[in-house]
Amino acid sequence: MLSHYHAVRVLGASAFDAEIILTHEKTHELIRERGEEDWASEFARMPRLAKDADSVPGLTWPTQTFADRTTIDLGGDRGELVLQYFGRGHTEGDIVAWLPKQRILFAGDLVEAQAALYTGDAFHHDWSGATLDGVKALGAEMLVGGRGAVSRGREEVDAAIEQTRGFLDVMIREVGAVHGRGGTLKEAFEATHAALVDDYGHWPIFEHCLPFDVSRLWDEFSGIERPVIWTAERDREVWDQLQG
Repeated sequence: MLSHYHAVRVLGASAFDAEIILTHEKTHELIRERGEEDWASEFARMPRLAKDADSVPGLTWPTQTFADRTTIDLGGDRGELVLQYFGRGHTEGDIVAWLPKQRILFAGDLVEAQAALYTGDAFHHDWSGATLDGVKALGAEMLVGGRGAVSRGREEVDAAIEQTRGFLDVMIREVGAVHGRGGTLKEAFEATHAALVDDYGHWPIFEHCLPFDVSRLWDEFSGIERPVIWTAERDREVWDQLQG
């Protein structure tokens, strides 16, 4: 199961040599639309992850897709695995993997516990609202997010979800304010960085991701509905403008 389309999934998943690969139908579309560009961008941005790039056989394509929800019988008394889509969030096609009998949720990058968010392909308003509401309503008692610590117990699970929502809400507030008064992307980045750094700046990938996060949200406020494809050239341009 691929939680979403990003290159670290659709490239790294080839190592499992799986016969059946499940994704949301939107993830399949995104791999087709921008998978090759994301591959090139990922390698250019983080060459330390690509020391043996030739060993990657290519993009990992799903063999099965679904729109809203599908279940897998795990056999015996183990119950079932529920794969579910709650709406646009980290990407257009994020899904979670839910074990209702065990109350364990694999949330993908929709929830990060004690780690900053990458939102360069996100739909911030949907994510912080109805999408996270749906994830929280499952009532998980253990949550494995895309990064960070495993959350154990309802209190930790809800805290991880709300921490993720809080990051998004601060971004929406700060970028929206600068955009609304006719400011610049650089000003929006600086305001967002200042508002987040005390709480999130010490967590993994904060400095790396924030320029791309703010750039995508700025586009949203500018009326660009779908994320612009991140080419290696666009990566460098945004980094140089905001963090260079």
